[in-house]
Order: sequence, then structure tokens, then C-alpha cells
Amino acid sequence: MDDPGSEPAAGFILQILAASGGSSAAGVTATEITLKILLLLFLILVNAFFAMSEIAIISLNDNKIQKMADEGNKKARQIVRLTSNPSNFLSTIQIGVTLAGFLASASAAKSFADPLTQWMLSAGGAALHPYASLISGVFIVVITLLVSFFSLVLGELAPKRIAMQIPEKVAYKAVGPLLFVARAAKPFIRLLSFSTNSVVRLLGFNPNASQNTVTEEEIRMMVDAGGEHGVIEDDQKEMIFNVFEFDDIYVSDIMTHRTDMAAVEANDPLADAVSIAINDGYSRIPVYDDEPDNIIGIIYVKDLLKYVGSSLPEEKTLRDIMREAYYVPETKRCGELFKEMTARHVQMAIVVDEYGGTAGLVTLEDLLETIVGNIQDEYDNEDEEIAKINETTFTVEGTTSIDEIDDIVGAELPEGDYDTVAGFVISLLGFLPKDGDLNTAEYKNLRFTVLSVEDRRIGKIKIEIMPSEQKDGNSREKDAERQAP
Repeated sequence: MDDPGSEPAAGFILQILAASGGSSAAGVTATEITLKILLLLFLILVNAFFAMSEIAIISLNDNKIQKMADEGNKKARQIVRLTSNPSNFLSTIQIGVTLAGFLASASAAKSFADPLTQWMLSAGGAALHPYASLISGVFIVVITLLVSFFSLVLGELAPKRIAMQIPEKVAYKAVGPLLFVARAAKPFIRLLSFSTNSVVRLLGFNPNASQNTVTEEEIRMMVDAGGEHGVIEDDQKEMIFNVFEFDDIYVSDIMTHRTDMAAVEANDPLADAVSIAINDGYSRIPVYDDEPDNIIGIIYVKDLLKYVGSSLPEEKTLRDIMREAYYVPETKRCGELFKEMTARHVQMAIVVDEYGGTAGLVTLEDLLETIVGNIQDEYDNEDEEIAKINETTFTVEGTTSIDEIDDIVGAELPEGDYDTVAGFVISLLGFLPKDGDLNTAEYKNLRFTVLSVEDRRIGKIKIEIMPSEQKDGNSREKDAERQAP
């Protein structure tokens, strides 16, 4: 038999065996070592295939794949068929991973541990022979650890990382071979699935249950991630979040309060409605009987267009041409109201309180603005409700909601019997300020200064965000004033 040293080198193991000159080495050729190494690499690749396939298919969007399958995509239909029974799918994957891992470790230990042990005994002489079993065990452990390391990196972690980045591409490539394995190992897979389902049932779970729905929280997390990576713009992100919050907002939170409504008396002449329409730019005007708290109808300005070019009939009053008003409770949620108004083709609704009195009005535009933000048209007053003076100073309308104030100051104001910043400031002051008095109130590091009051209502408020040091200093000065004799 030829000397192994004359064969082409197949690695460190062959060199050791050839150098030992032992009888075991004489039976090992370079071809055998090469085949054993190739077998080991093949088994690691098989493990990598199943690990990569599992992550790729699990990472797919079920709804997207189902839609593609319905549209006739062959690969998508195969994936749907493969994953229609999750237990069988996981059993197929586990069979491949387990067999590949087991055979890789077993073949490596058998192929390399014994020759290495013989080399060690031959090199160490008779003194090591009593420790032959120990040496063999050490080599088996070392080889198993090495094989496990390479199997973990090359057969598990790296393939899974790749599959997570291109799941659809990997799944399309893998689904064919996986279906073949599933058919070939069908009896064994059924046995595994039956055993697995039995254990799951014993633990009190439904083995056929699946969680395919996407929750609101998951969508929010995806939107946040998209914003961080620049895929979703800030305004798009805000709009998506507003859609989710739409059903949680009450009509009373967005309505125009009764005291801010432009309304006309039912017995007024048509000219009064024309005047309001021209001066304020409204296309629909509420009509009240005797007092603004009793809204009985709506004037549509387009109903007055028939009189364009001729004098308005003096005998007609607004009561004669008003239309029926649509009433909604102030506790109705925006999502529900939006559906009702679009179904009824109504642009304006009168909001009533629990006592039947008029609380305010809400328009379809108001509802849309809770999602897309302020809609400025050619008739709107361009005065901003919130004006930024600098990074720490703002002027706001008294009717600005507490939620909006929370957003601009980056803090959460306490809840109370108020909805607007004006109500919050009055609660801090303890009294209704008078026009011309620059009343100031503080909350934490925020200073609120009343700039204007009209008809017992706060108009403009200045909000200043004070540094913590300044706030602490002001607090100490006030404490000293209270303690002074």
C-alpha cells in the first residue's frame, strides 16, 4: 500500500496520521479524509438550508402571500399550501435540522476522534496507553464542540440573518425542496405532528390556533421604525397615528363651541344670512329660535343664490328657506359620526349636551382635520391658533385644546374640569381675569400670561418654558414672600 505521505494533502488530520506511522494511519487516505470533510460540510449546508427556510417563511407577511396566491402566483400558492398546517411545516423543518445536526456530530466524532487518539497513543508511547479511553473521550468532546461551533455559525446564525433580510427571495427558492421533503417524510411528519399536538393539548393550548392578525400596537411600532429609518415622513407618521386615535376622540373635543358659533334668528330677513356669508365666508349657517341655545335649522347659502341679480324678498324670512338640522350628542365619537355624516351626505351637525341644549357645531371638515391637520381654504382666517415666538415662547388662543398644549411644550398638563388652555389657566388663577390685566400663572416650568380677555373669555395666552433653575428661583422668592412678617 502506498505511503499516505505520497497522496495529496487533505488537511491537518492526514498529516498527523502520516507522521505517526501507526497502523491506523496506514489505513487512512487523503481521499477518505477529503470525503469525510466534504460530508461534514454538506451536512452543515443542509442544516443551513432548513434554518434559513424556516426564518424566511415565518418572516413573510401572511396577508401579502395569500393575496399573491389568489392572484395566481405559483410560488405563493406553494407557500400557502406548505404553511396551511403549521404543525406539519415545523415538523418538516425540524426533521431536516435534527438529522443534519445529529449526523454532522456523529460522523465527525467517529471519523476523526479514533485516528487522533491512535496518533496520540503512538506519539506518547506506552505511558499513555492506560489513558486511551480518557484521550478518546477528550477528542470526542473537542471535535463535537468544534463541529457545533461551525454548525451554529454556518448552519444557523448566518443563514437566519440572511433570510431575515431577503425572506421572500429565500422562501421562493426553498418552498419546492421543502414540499418534496414534506411528501417524502410524510409518515414520520404525521407521527411528529400527532405527538406534538397531543403534548400541546395536554398543556391547555389549541394546537391549531394561529395569530395572523396584525394589532394596532404592531402597526404603530412599524410606523415608528419606518420613521427612524426615513421610510415614513413625520407628517405621514402623524397622520397614521391620528387615524388610530380618530375613534377615541369625542365630538365635544373638536366642535366649535356655541359661544363661537355664527348663527341667525329664524325670523330675520334673508339679508342677514347673506351678510354673514359675505363677511365670514360661511356656506352653512345655523338658525335659532329666540335664543342661540335653541337651534332649529340650517341655512344653506346656495339656497340664496336664486336671488342673485334681484332684490331679496322682504316678506321671506330665514325660517322659510332653512333646512332641517342634524343633531348629535356631544359624547359621540368622531369615527362613528364621520360614517353617519358621509352616509347622510351631511356637512354640518349640531352638537347637543345631555340637557338638550346646544353645545356647539361640528363639520365634516373638522373631522377630517383631526386626521390630516388644519385645512386652510380661501375663506379661513389665517391667524394661527398657535404662534411660535422662539424655542421657549408661544402665543396661543384660549380655545386651544390641552392635548395641543401638551404637544408644543413637551409636557403633560393635569386633567380637570376643562378642555382648553383657557380653562386650565383659570383653574390655576382661581378667578376670571379682566381685560387689560396681565395675570400670570405657573405650573412646573411653564408660565402662562393672559394677554387678552373679551366678553369674559380669555383670548390670547403667552406660554413660556422656563429653565429649571429659573423656576426654582421663582419658587424660593415666593416662599420667602409668604414667610415674611
